[in-house]
Amino acid sequence: MSKTALWEAVKEPLRWLIIAIIPVLVNWISGQPWNPQLITYGVIVLRMIDKILHDYGKEAGNELLEGGLTRF
Repeated sequence: MSKTALWEAVKEPLRWLIIAIIPVLVNWISGQPWNPQLITYGVIVLRMIDKILHDYGKEAGNELLEGGLTRF
């Protein structure tokens, strides 16, 4: 197994982890009670934005946008 193939396999769970941290931090900082539904919606919306930026960056040939929100 090559290092490139392994890195490509690890990228997706890392993206989800990074994106999931954002709504959890916002919920914690705002002092709101734990609301898993709100956090789930936040993760879904952020992942959608990440994918849109990635796809648009690929089409436009923009390497900065191709990284999406997580930059990898």
